[in-house]
Order: sequence, then structure tokens, then C-alpha cells
Amino acid sequence: MELESYVKNSPKSTTNNTPNPNTTTTYEYHKVKSGETLGTIAALYGSTISVIQRINGLRSTKIYVGQRLKVQKGTTKTTTYKQPTTAGKKYYKVKSGDTFGKIAQRHRLSQSQLKRLNPRINISRLSIGQKIRIK
Repeated sequence: MELESYVKNSPKSTTNNTPNPNTTTTYEYHKVKSGETLGTIAALYGSTISVIQRINGLRSTKIYVGQRLKVQKGTTKTTTYKQPTTAGKKYYKVKSGDTFGKIAQRHRLSQSQLKRLNPRINISRLSIGQKIRIK
């Protein structure tokens, strides 16, 4: 009898596997920019890398510039990520061992982008101390 009264009075824990019809998950798309990773995008939307991977069916963390990723809408989008401003120019002073490709990679540019910023520079004849525009 004690067991029956315990079972009758015990709190019931049920798991509801059906989604609540009052809550709907909406998504928005994020276009990947140069220098972004899944980690920075997840932080931007207050999410996690694994959630973004699951939503987009990604098996790895590799993403590419221009890729559209689905992210949960309604999460707070923080403004910690800043777009580079075009107001100021930046220059890099060539050091021993530098190549045009290494300089571009170090500053997250393609060689063609770096060449566009420096149209008068012969990329195969860099000199130590030469200034190259990187922004």
C-alpha cells in the first residue's frame, strides 16, 4: 500500500518530444566576409559553432568568403565586429625574406587585392624598406 501511495503522489516527469506550436524558429542568413570564422559568426549572433554547423549541415568548420549561413533569428546580434573603414590608409615596410604573397597573406588580402592597392609596384622586385599599401 505504501508503494502505491508513493507512486500516486510522486511528481511525474514527462518528456514532450513534440514542438510547442506557439514557438517558431525563424532564421536569417549571414554572408561570410573575409577573416570571419564560425567562431566569430557564432559570437556575433550569440550562438555556438555546433549550432551553426547543425543548422547548415556542415561537417567541418571550414567556410568560405561569400558563403551564406543560416543563423537563428531573434538572438541578439552584437556589434563587436567592425567593418574596416576606408578612411585611413595603412602601409607595411618590406623586411628581409618578405614576398608579395606572404605580405598579402599576413594582412588577409589576396595578391590581386594587394596589387590593386599598389599598381606601380613590381611584385617580383621588392626591396627591403619599401613601403607597400595594405589598406
